[in-house]
Amino acid sequence: MQNREHIALFIDSDNISHRALEGIINELTKYGVVNIRQAYGNWTKDNLKNWEEKLLEFA
Repeated sequence: MQNREHIALFIDSDNISHRALEGIINELTKYGVVNIRQAYGNWTKDNLKNWEEKLLEFA
């Protein structure tokens, strides 16, 4: 069995688009197993509404 690094990904959703998440995760999986541990943001903002679907997709 191959021993893979574990990568914790913390997201500042106020300062990055939800559209970037897939590319970031794809790049990080080259180096190990990616776990989204925490996504930070002001969830009352309208511009963060698309984050919920993206985060669930990669949960």
